This record gives sequence, structure tokens and C-alpha cells, in this order.
Amino acid sequence: MQDSIVAPQVKRRRTDQAQILSFLKKFNSQDKLSVAKFCRKYKIHRTTFYAWQKHHGKKDEECDSKGFVPVEVAPISSPAGLSDDPTLFAEVNGIRLFHYVSPDYLKALLP
Repeated sequence: MQDSIVAPQVKRRRTDQAQILSFLKKFNSQDKLSVAKFCRKYKIHRTTFYAWQKHHGKKDEECDSKGFVPVEVAPISSPAGLSDDPTLFAEVNGIRLFHYVSPDYLKALLP
């Protein structure tokens, strides 16, 4: 008769929203710690941590540093003799755009 091998049951713990936000705050305050090391330290599965970040995290701190760049659209006068010059769509840091471009393309142009 064969002995069947049964894997031990892992007790799942339920983490409330206050604990999740606390973990995310701890992670954001520790610059040098990788996600893997942080998860090992606090015994959190990496997939769970990334799901928490997606659902709860990165709201205030990172929104200011990443994302869209404010663009000011202002009409300019065309130089003398170039009246058939296309209409300027936007200008960002000296880069003139004469039609819509994707935000990723614009980010690639900026230093």
C-alpha cells in the first residue's frame, strides 16, 4: 500500500485595509529595500504585495513625479514670409509640436 504525501495546509491570514496601507507606507519609506526582501521580511507574497500597490498604492507621492507633463498651448505668430506654416499644436521646453503625439513619445523627447 502506498503512503500518500499530503502537503501541509497553509493558514491564510486576512489583512485589513489599515494594515495594507501601513505596509505600503513602510515600503515607500525604505529606499534601499527591494520588493522581494521587503516581502520576505514581512512574510507577504510578492504577488499579493503588487496587487496591493496596484489597488491602494502610489497615489499621492508618485503622481507628482511621474505621468503627464503640463503643456501650455499658446498661439505664435509665424515668421515673415512663412504664412503657409502649419498651426502650432503645443510647445514644451522649446519643443514645438504641430500635431498630437502620444504622451510616451513626448516623455522620450524630454530630458
